[in-house]
Amino acid sequence: MEESTLYDYVFHYNTFTKTWAAIPRDKYTAYWSEPDVPGVLRSKSISTLTELLIKTGGEVSKIAKLIREK
Repeated sequence: MEESTLYDYVFHYNTFTKTWAAIPRDKYTAYWSEPDVPGVLRSKSISTLTELLIKTGGEVSKIAKLIREK
């Protein structure tokens, strides 16, 4: 998969929870009103998020399957 998938996401680091969020661009404004908006991926490591997105092309069903396998 290509790194261009990352262009569809905005990354945000929360210093209080010490986690990164990968926010789909279409959910960006909703995220600031409701941080628990569905579709936002979270991890302690931005590398984990970028790896997931690149491997799956950002497809939610593939991400869910990959997470269940681990």
